[in-house]
Amino acid sequence: MTSLRNKLWLGFGSLSAILVAVSVLSIVFLARYSHTLERVLRENYDSAVYSDGMKQSLDELNLRAQQMIWGEPAAPRLDAAGPQARFEQCLRAQLGNCNLPGELDATKRVAEGWEKYRAHYAAFENVPSGQRADRYRQDLLPYYNELKQEAQRITDMNVSTLVSVDGRATGTLLHVRNALLILVVAGIALAALVLWTATLTIFRPLKDLTRSARRIESGDLEHDLDLPTRSRDEIGTLIDAFNSMASRLREFKRIDHDRLIRTQQTTQLAIDSLPDPVFVIGPEGTVEISNVAARSHFGIEPGRDVATLGLKWLLPLYEEVKLHQKAVEPVAYRSAIQIFVNGEERFLLPKAVPMSSPDQRQVGVTTILVDVTRFRHMDEAKSGLVSTVSHELRTPLTSQRLVLGLLLETVASSLTASQRRLLEVAKADSDRLYRTIEDLLSISRIESGRAQFQFRPMSPHDIVHSAIDALRPLFADKNLSLTVSAPTDLPSVRADAPSICSALTNLISNALKFAPAGGRVAVIARNSDGRVSFAVTDSGPGVPEEFRSRLFEKFFRVPLSSGPTGAGLGLTITKQIIDAHDGGIEFTCPPEGGTVVQFWLPQEQQPADSASAMPPQQIQHHV
Repeated sequence: MTSLRNKLWLGFGSLSAILVAVSVLSIVFLARYSHTLERVLRENYDSAVYSDGMKQSLDELNLRAQQMIWGEPAAPRLDAAGPQARFEQCLRAQLGNCNLPGELDATKRVAEGWEKYRAHYAAFENVPSGQRADRYRQDLLPYYNELKQEAQRITDMNVSTLVSVDGRATGTLLHVRNALLILVVAGIALAALVLWTATLTIFRPLKDLTRSARRIESGDLEHDLDLPTRSRDEIGTLIDAFNSMASRLREFKRIDHDRLIRTQQTTQLAIDSLPDPVFVIGPEGTVEISNVAARSHFGIEPGRDVATLGLKWLLPLYEEVKLHQKAVEPVAYRSAIQIFVNGEERFLLPKAVPMSSPDQRQVGVTTILVDVTRFRHMDEAKSGLVSTVSHELRTPLTSQRLVLGLLLETVASSLTASQRRLLEVAKADSDRLYRTIEDLLSISRIESGRAQFQFRPMSPHDIVHSAIDALRPLFADKNLSLTVSAPTDLPSVRADAPSICSALTNLISNALKFAPAGGRVAVIARNSDGRVSFAVTDSGPGVPEEFRSRLFEKFFRVPLSSGPTGAGLGLTITKQIIDAHDGGIEFTCPPEGGTVVQFWLPQEQQPADSASAMPPQQIQHHV
């Protein structure tokens, strides 16, 4: 039995032998003639270059002589030493490069003529200016013409030799080409024979094998894939192995198909039993599985593309999970989706979780819409109660603050020290309670959508300094170092002046409260990737890690053994204001200590020449 290896060695070994023979012959012939040709061409080329150099030097000396005759004051006077040195250098090089018959005699004649010309040229320079023209015509010009003719004769001899050598080289190479053509034709004929044999024994079975493999790749395992075995070499062995593999694949496909059907039916029954809408989106954006609630509430049917469902909340949610490859949690109740089922209002919070393979490749997104109707109603009832109570307390508390203020101003002189201290404590407590009620009403307005924001282009520089100016005396009283960095060339932001200044004031007030005496506070505004960020840092004690995730919750206060306290509403109001501006806020504690609160706002796209014409009104909320 002739193996496939022997066939390949026989066919391609012959081609390789011809290729080696052609290569060796080409290298030997070309190396031999190229060396000779290179030497001859180089010698003749160098002589031609030397002759041209001598002629150029003569032309420069002749031009200098003419300038001396005619006395052209505007023309730069040429120096004779340079051309003479260059002529002698070329002459010496040419004397050492004479290889043609008669070339040495011609070069010696040039050398003799040069000695005479140089002597006459030196005498010409000392002739009075009135006699130079006659001396030039009688002595210099004849020697000049004679030297140029001799130099040109040397050039012509070398150029003729170059042409002759080129003709001989062309003839030699023609013989080499004919020999190589014979070998190439023999190689082509042998290659055609090898290819014809390989087509019958190798390529045709491989083509049939490839066609069957493509059918398996497309999932077609039901048709007859068995290939006939025409030989017992490696190709025949490969075809037998392929036939065996195709048979096993058909069997595995039947087993996997049954298992897949059982898994799909079990998964479908499991999610159909859930009251909340649940569905799975494939990596291509096609819905693969959905339960009864998802189909009935939103029309999310398997096989539909998320872009064609017409659900405005779904496509951004899917794109965000796919881009960041992490779960997207709902942001409080403002992310809830309102639907009506049998005339009953319901609220659903969407949550999307990525699905990954063991090699961390994203294979889909699971979306769950949690029914939070009951919790939404409870939160609305709580917010309504707080809002109602705050409104009811606001009027009598205003009167109480007014009365206490009048008492302190009018009858303070007739009161004892303890009575006055009691009135001052009552006034401070009423003021603090009033600020708390104002904060509660602000939260209620923002959450209910009744807050009125007048957005306009604003300069970050103006925002920072509007918030800082009212608090500067407090920094001085507490002996705090205040650093402000807000360049005037920062891009404008689109913001509501009172609310955004209130948000920044809240953050600066927190830093003022918690920074120790003699500490540091910094307020920095900077441009950052299409948005403007505002950062407030302080050198205070920081916040323990277990409480950091709750800082923006309503009524949450970090437990402190001592120090300032508040109602726990300032950061909540600040976050809601920033969210209303399509911005973001974050809180960090650097390893070196202190706190950093940073929020950012998108840049204003339109030019805002008058953004800072009117300073924004400042409204303060307190933590």
